[in-house]
Amino acid sequence: MASCSSYCQHVSSSAGVRGLATSRCNVVHVGAGRVGIQMAAGILHLREKSMTVCGEKLEILNPHCHRKWRRGSCGGAVALSANALAAQFDEVVAEKSDSPVILEVQGLTAVVSDTRQEILKGVDLVIRAGEVHAIMGKNGSGKSTLSKVLVGHPDYEVTGGTAIFKGENLRDKEPEERSHCGLFLSFQSPVEIPGVSNMDFLRMACNARRKAQNLEELGPLEFYGFVAEKLGALNMDPKFLDRNVNEGFSGGEKKRNEIL
Repeated sequence: MASCSSYCQHVSSSAGVRGLATSRCNVVHVGAGRVGIQMAAGILHLREKSMTVCGEKLEILNPHCHRKWRRGSCGGAVALSANALAAQFDEVVAEKSDSPVILEVQGLTAVVSDTRQEILKGVDLVIRAGEVHAIMGKNGSGKSTLSKVLVGHPDYEVTGGTAIFKGENLRDKEPEERSHCGLFLSFQSPVEIPGVSNMDFLRMACNARRKAQNLEELGPLEFYGFVAEKLGALNMDPKFLDRNVNEGFSGGEKKRNEIL
C-alpha cells in the first residue's frame, strides 16, 4: 500500500466540514479539519454521512486506531487531516476485504544474533492478494530488518510472534524453502554476476522452484518459450537473456531484470 500522503490529495463533502471549505464539485485540497462524531454500539460514526475520501464514502472511525484520530477538546469532534482520514478509510476497507490473506505477521519480535539488540518489537502486518504495501520510517526503525527476518537472514533471530505466508509458518522453513513458496527480497542495487548468463541463471532458479512444487523441470527450449512472454510484459529485448546477470546493465535494466 502506498503512503496515503502520496496518492490521497483530496477530500470531498457535500455539506462541508468545519475547517475544510468545500467547492461545488465537492473536492477540496488536503488540510486540517474537525469532523463531528457519535458513538453507537462501540463504533464511532461520522455525523457528516456524505463525506467521501478518495472517491469513497467514509462513515466510521476505528476506535483502536489511535494514531489516525484523536478526540477534540469539546469531546464531540475529532481533529483530523485529510490524509489521516484517507489512511483511516484504507484500514476500514482492509478489514472488510474478501481477498485472501497472502502474508500475516502478528507480534513479530527479533534481535540481532550477535549483539542480542532487539530491533523488531511486536510487528503486525496483513497483506492480502492484489495489495501493495510500502513500509515507511526513519533510519534504523527496522524496515530492512523486517524484510530480512521474513526471508530468513541468519544475522537475525526471531524471538516471538508468527509470520504466516500463504498458510505456512515461515519460521519452520529455511531461506531457500521460503523462496520456493514465492517470497522474494529485491536488492536496492542488484549485484552483477560475471560469467553467468541470464538464461542459465533464470532457468536454474525457475527449475529449483518447480522441483520443490513437484513439477517437471523445463529444458532450454521449453524455458525460452516460457520466459519470452515475461520479456514482452516487461518490454525487454530477448538479447538480455544472453548477457551476464546484470553485468553492464543500467539501473533501470537491473530493476527490470530483477522483476523478470
